[in-house]
Amino acid sequence: MHAAVDALSTLSRSASADSSLPQRVSDLRKACAKCWSKDKEASRKVVDAIVDCAQVPNFPGELTVSAIDALLTLARNELDTSDYETYEKVNERMGKALKLAESFAERSDTSDREDQRNTHPTLLRAISNTGYTLAGALYNASRATHAIGFIQQSCLVGERALALADASGTDKDKEIVALREHIPRRWELLAICKLKATDRRGAVEGYGKALVWHVALLAPEVAKLDDKINHFVSQLVGISVGELFDPESVLLSRLFANLDVEQRVVCLMMERAVRVLEDMMHKPVAQKAMELAVGELIKLWGDEHPVKRAKLLISLLKHQYYTNGPSIDVSSEEVLELLSTENLKRDARYKSHIPEYIAQTHIWAALLLHKANAPTADVVAQANAASEKLLGMVNPVVEPVSTKAAGKRPVGRTRSISRRGAKDKETAPSKDKNTPVPLVLEDQIGLIQSMDMIAQILGLLNYTVLKLQFLHLIVWICEETNAGGTAEVHIKTSIDLSTLYVQLGQMETAMNVLSRSNELAETTGAKIGIPTLVMLRLLFADVLARLRKTDESAKVYLTAVELSEQIEPAEKGAAYMVKTQARLQALQQSATACRVYASIQASRDDTLSMLLALMQSLRLWNRAIDILLRLSEKIQPSAPAEPNNPFEIQ
Repeated sequence: MHAAVDALSTLSRSASADSSLPQRVSDLRKACAKCWSKDKEASRKVVDAIVDCAQVPNFPGELTVSAIDALLTLARNELDTSDYETYEKVNERMGKALKLAESFAERSDTSDREDQRNTHPTLLRAISNTGYTLAGALYNASRATHAIGFIQQSCLVGERALALADASGTDKDKEIVALREHIPRRWELLAICKLKATDRRGAVEGYGKALVWHVALLAPEVAKLDDKINHFVSQLVGISVGELFDPESVLLSRLFANLDVEQRVVCLMMERAVRVLEDMMHKPVAQKAMELAVGELIKLWGDEHPVKRAKLLISLLKHQYYTNGPSIDVSSEEVLELLSTENLKRDARYKSHIPEYIAQTHIWAALLLHKANAPTADVVAQANAASEKLLGMVNPVVEPVSTKAAGKRPVGRTRSISRRGAKDKETAPSKDKNTPVPLVLEDQIGLIQSMDMIAQILGLLNYTVLKLQFLHLIVWICEETNAGGTAEVHIKTSIDLSTLYVQLGQMETAMNVLSRSNELAETTGAKIGIPTLVMLRLLFADVLARLRKTDESAKVYLTAVELSEQIEPAEKGAAYMVKTQARLQALQQSATACRVYASIQASRDDTLSMLLALMQSLRLWNRAIDILLRLSEKIQPSAPAEPNNPFEIQ
């Protein structure tokens, strides 16, 4: 090795070299890489001597390629993530390699200029790849801050390599194509490292670059965004709006102002940005960003997407209910007008979901009216309109109510909605043509939640029949969609239904509702929370006791008590609200258990035990109310302490 160093040093002082020199230097470089573990200092000297030879003006250009390869290999071998001193050495090697690549492009003594133009992007690609490798090693070793310099250089040099490849016509080469596919990952790694270094503005720039490069790789016929683009948009909007308080950054079309990107793709990204902002609407800056995003989307859509526009406005109605809402003016009448358009243009595929959107519009309109203390008649009118639209979706067939039940209202049926298809009132088709149509909902969870909210409000307004109708619709949707995630919703709604039927005196109907829920709980018990199962068993025991089936009621009651022992208490280090919620849940279960015990004793004609149990249930409910009252109390600001001034005259 030392002899090779001396020979190269002597050669670097000469003015010419024979044609075999590049091959011999290449062989020496390979031997140097193999001997790195044995003699590191000698390997460094050989690489430095090769670099000196490459800088001689009249030497072949192949020497430069070998020198850059040797520097990059030395940089990869020399990096020790646990030794900070090696970071500077590696950075110096990378800088020398980049200078050699630039000097190679500026050489005027090369005979083949075309080969020189094609080799320059290849050299830059190699430097970019090595920078990415070094940054990845540092990041995996929890040295994200130190990786920033290497990955930033990798991104910039890689972009330049791609630009030169496009200019020289070598953009179809396999290595260049691979580099183009990896550029988004490199900008993403830079953004992650910047974020770990608390440089949020730099992280936003990195995610923006990653998004632009990834979008450039999309196929022309893409119909939806992939997970990577969704992640980039989420990070970009979340950081810039939520942490940098920059609402205008949500206008993603600015990133593609000078690029050839289809408007359809930009619309998809803006739709994703709106969904990200929906989770941040409690922040005023997010409300301003939502206003800008909605305006941009409406401008991009034009008149070609009336249904999408209506969906967007429905989401704004929802956020107006939970918060003060964005400053953009939204009315339910505008949404209904959009949904009543006959010519759907590019939104024809959403035609089957229009009834769902109309129902949601009426529900949120009713909720907003109730929030604004509007007349009860207006709230009920909107709720009735939503109920009629939902009933039109499910096509219910009302079953006759038993004359023994209290009242001859539709609420008395065991199941208010049948799975059979409905017949048109005007033209009744034959039974063989009346095939059931599967129910497909776009936002099943959101629809069920809004229906449950309006049902509870209708109960507060003493519109029991309408509340029962909404609860039956929720149960029907859970059964028809057959989604495992709605099993607990199904049971909780059935518990509310049975409670109302018990209040109306329709015990048989309540028993039928609970029996179906009990069967569902036995088949999908693992997907249902234990507190919900406990309440189901308690109510089942209560109805059995009211029907004078005392022994069965007692067995189910004991089952509920045993099941309640499996409920895990709140952790000691849990937040105050978590502990409070667990306490309220325990009080509710205990109070309900006392009431069920009272029903069992009443079925045994033990009046004294029944009264004692009811009194204990009342005490437990009072404790729960006291906790809720303490939570709702406003903390009065304490009076400022008077300064302790001995010279002040009282």
